[in-house]
Amino acid sequence: MGDVVWEAPHPGFGVGIWAPLLEPLMERPGEWARVRTYRRANPAYQAQKDLTRGANQTSKTMVPPGRWEFKSGKLRPDDGLWAIWARYLGPGEEPT
Repeated sequence: MGDVVWEAPHPGFGVGIWAPLLEPLMERPGEWARVRTYRRANPAYQAQKDLTRGANQTSKTMVPPGRWEFKSGKLRPDDGLWAIWARYLGPGEEPT
């Protein structure tokens, strides 16, 4: 214990739960995908809000770089489940 170990963090370090769910969408820009299901409305709405902020880099929610769109709502009218849908719109604007 206490020895220095020279190594880079593993690839998933610090990405949270969202980056692994969202990264596959980058291979199919413009297509919607359901990325998470919830049993109640409030967590779904909060997740959508956090993801939108994360995409705009105004929160700590980790969203891969680029332009994103997120929606939340009932999965089906009669099952009581709620979902988050996402789509990758393409790379963000390059800094000038």
